[in-house]
Amino acid sequence: MAVSVNDGMATVAEANSIRPQTSGLITATISNGAIDELLMLTGTNNAYTLAVTTASVNAADLNTLDVKTTVKVNALQVGTLTGTAAARLRSTRRSMPARSIRPALWLPTSTMALHHSSS
Repeated sequence: MAVSVNDGMATVAEANSIRPQTSGLITATISNGAIDELLMLTGTNNAYTLAVTTASVNAADLNTLDVKTTVKVNALQVGTLTGTAAARLRSTRRSMPARSIRPALWLPTSTMALHHSSS
């Protein structure tokens, strides 16, 4: 049975406490924003609305969040994306709002800066 959180908002802990009670889809906006807290979400393919508030994030972590939700991850507050080029490419294509964030430059190092775009 699918579950929707009544007021729409839930913490990671609350969402995780619902998970064992249903095999269906959970729909909620998760109030936690720190990447380390969001990564503690259990289960996959739920309709979680997530907004990452951590300034520097490893692309592999965004990719991990991507499989936890069917909703595009909001990473507008991420200023620096680190990790391998392959992980960065996947996360910029799938997890991040393409019209809101664009890579400034592919770097040979493990860090890539992101810039907000008004278009």
